[in-house]
Amino acid sequence: MTALTAAGIPGIGEIAWGSHVCNFYDSRDDLVETLVPYFKAGLEGNDACLWVTSAPLESDAARTALAAVVPDLAERERAGQIEILDHEAWYLRAGGHDARSTLAGWLRSEEHALRSGYQGLRLTGNTYWLERGDWDSFAEYESLVNEAFRSRRILGLCSYCSARCSARDALDVVANHQFAVARRAGTWQVLESAALELARQDLLRVQRAADALRDADRRKDEFLATLAHELRNPLAPVRSSLEILERAGERPDLAERARATMHRQLAQLERLVDDLLDVARIQSDRLVLRRERVECGSVIQHAVEGCRSQLEAAGVAWSLELPEEALFADADPVRLVQIVGNLLGNACKYTQPGGHVAVRGRRDGDAFVLAVRDDGCGIAPAMLGRVFEMFAQIEPAAGRAQAGLGIGLAIVRRLVDLHGGSVEAHSEGAGAGSEFVVRLPLAAEAGATHAAAAAPAAQRSPAQRRILIVDDNVDAAEALAALLQIHGHDTRVAHDGLAAIEAASEYRPDLVLLDIGLPKLDGHEAARWIRAQPWGREIALVALTGWGQAEDRRRSREVGFDHHLTKPVDLKTLLAAFAQLFDERGPAAG
Repeated sequence: MTALTAAGIPGIGEIAWGSHVCNFYDSRDDLVETLVPYFKAGLEGNDACLWVTSAPLESDAARTALAAVVPDLAERERAGQIEILDHEAWYLRAGGHDARSTLAGWLRSEEHALRSGYQGLRLTGNTYWLERGDWDSFAEYESLVNEAFRSRRILGLCSYCSARCSARDALDVVANHQFAVARRAGTWQVLESAALELARQDLLRVQRAADALRDADRRKDEFLATLAHELRNPLAPVRSSLEILERAGERPDLAERARATMHRQLAQLERLVDDLLDVARIQSDRLVLRRERVECGSVIQHAVEGCRSQLEAAGVAWSLELPEEALFADADPVRLVQIVGNLLGNACKYTQPGGHVAVRGRRDGDAFVLAVRDDGCGIAPAMLGRVFEMFAQIEPAAGRAQAGLGIGLAIVRRLVDLHGGSVEAHSEGAGAGSEFVVRLPLAAEAGATHAAAAAPAAQRSPAQRRILIVDDNVDAAEALAALLQIHGHDTRVAHDGLAAIEAASEYRPDLVLLDIGLPKLDGHEAARWIRAQPWGREIALVALTGWGQAEDRRRSREVGFDHHLTKPVDLKTLLAAFAQLFDERGPAAG
């Protein structure tokens, strides 16, 4: 919705929503010639209209005058776009003549107008009925209205009979409105102060901010609905796969397919949760990079290979072109992979099966430039500037399901910003495909030859160990215990902090996998107690928790944990952590 609307009154032109204007008139004809074009413009602009009448232009006469220029007025009244009623009926409905009751009535009418799909509420009231003794309280009401309307989709025009206003009254009126108009001798005059333009600009800023808040609230509601959809999607095949495993019997092929499905869907859930955590970090400004010198081409190639199955499943062909020279950047390799993955995931959503995605890396001066181009559905010009906003959504390509949460590109922009780079979106419009271009600063002497990093040692399964698993999620603890038993370890489980220290004292494990958020005694206190025991100083303590911020890891180190892993953790990562810890401690006893 725009912040401006047509006033319908010559000499004013467009006017900002939230404006509160006063109108001085000498005669009934002046009222007709001011208010009829005012409401005609509103009806043509899809505004809801409320005309509260008084002498000398009462409701029947007002209706007749407006119908002369709006032939379908009766139909619009039946549809509820406009209401014309006498001031006594209005104040009866509002619940009184006092300022707050009257203002509450205006605001309720505006809310109803917006719910009904109109641009806003255009209203007028005539103060001819006002008695001399009520003037001071009414001036207070106008001041209250002037402030309240500023952030609302309301346009208010209040009419005052010149003959019933003293000079002091006129000053009060003008002071409590943005400006005044007067119909005199057949012409309109605009009465404004030197600060009027500043007031108009301020009003526009307030109105645009209010519109942005309404838009953000709408997108939040859409996001929550989409999130529920995205969370349910993986759960259905997981449930079905569990049913298959229970009934597979002598059909190992069915069991294997079910396990593969569960792995894929759980990976999707994990990516979704990681994205949501990144959103929380972005909005609280707690997203931190772990920089190291990385070779850009290798990271890009690794990222594209990681997306190969997603591209193939979408039926999208892809190509990769990288420079022959090694280009280095001081960057977080995990976050660079995430940038590429989000851009490729976006391309999959908006490219039809049979389409193509091209990934190209090149050097441009002291920057590494990554371009991801697709021949998909493209981006409309009106949306091009908003694609990096949080929760922004455009329609997916034909044949594609709902297009996700609308957070992937927002995460890309923030990650690129943190690296000191920039990202832009380009598209010639709907049906013309799109291109996303990321620029990242190269490290000093980026073209120099660097020794290849040593390949990580092959993961090996450590010797049998005694492992205590502590988690208040009984299913999670039992499942992990069973998995570790399959790999040759002896396990026990506990489900609260007090049970953990009792089990550790009796069992004397080589390693404790300890959740933090435990009942009775939290994981930090349990870890402190174990470390304080003579037999607990050499035990490997690993925090296995859903809390993964830098502050959470720091606290884990302080209380004596050797390692901090964030749920959900895959077996490969867990065994690698075991190998590292047990290499440091030597072979298992016995």
